[in-house]
Amino acid sequence: MRNYFIFIINIWLFWGISFLSFATETHIPISLDETYTEIYKVQQELALIKQRLNLTETIERPKVTLQISPRHSWQKIYQILFKLNHVFEKYGFPPLNIPSREPEKNMSNDAIYEQVIRLHTEFNLLKQYLGVTAFPPPPPVFTQKTDLDNYNALNAIFYDLDALANSSFTPSHVFGQTMRIHEDIDALLYFLEITDTTLPNPKKINSTPADVFNTGLELVREIQELQKNFNIKMVNLKTDVYQDIHTRKITPTEAFGMTGLILAELQVLKAHLGLELIVTPAARFYQDKIPADSRQILEWNISRIQLIKKFHH
Repeated sequence: MRNYFIFIINIWLFWGISFLSFATETHIPISLDETYTEIYKVQQELALIKQRLNLTETIERPKVTLQISPRHSWQKIYQILFKLNHVFEKYGFPPLNIPSREPEKNMSNDAIYEQVIRLHTEFNLLKQYLGVTAFPPPPPVFTQKTDLDNYNALNAIFYDLDALANSSFTPSHVFGQTMRIHEDIDALLYFLEITDTTLPNPKKINSTPADVFNTGLELVREIQELQKNFNIKMVNLKTDVYQDIHTRKITPTEAFGMTGLILAELQVLKAHLGLELIVTPAARFYQDKIPADSRQILEWNISRIQLIKKFHH
């Protein structure tokens, strides 16, 4: 009898290991076309909600032209959830739990697909709260979609949510994200055992959202100097961030979007430095902040990244 049970256990182990091996070997990555299709479905759900609320305002949405990776799309989905939470608060619905993610060296499109499915869930919940019973028609078949296509489709959702919230981001929201950047760089300094000898520059009171945006872009360039040590696929900053960057008025919304680019670049750097378990803290709520506050923090962190470069070649 004992030998019989051992035999049965061995059979279970054999089939269990075989199944796991088969599952691993046969994993088929989610395609960019599949991800785009799901994003399109979310766009259609959002359109139904706007129709139900008689919201006809057309939001101008800038088209991003940078070389985008999945890590940037993940940050954009974080920002969509952040803004969607404002919509939930406006209508008195329970707040959302907005996740952070452990840093990864190479984030896959699968991670973006998973988060888009999360967006589906939240928008369907919003439809239920608002009494929207209509369903969108089946999506068309999409082919040859790219990471940039997916990012711009997500960015369209990001901007369209302004109509639901009846407001956009403020300098205080931007400041909350710059403090997340500051805390990420705190973690880098601590992990590398570098004493922070830097000090913030005097606050430039007349700063504009465009100044915050451009300072953020300069911080990305400094982070890229560190990324070169790890052969990280970098964003080509010789390309304009937006197609109409030279004529577009930069608002706190674009400055908020820039913080997502910075955080995406910090995550991959953290992963290569061995900080895979250090998750970016959640944003705290601040009041009465102005663009000068965010610009000061970003300029300070340019100095802190330059300090890290001196010690880590």
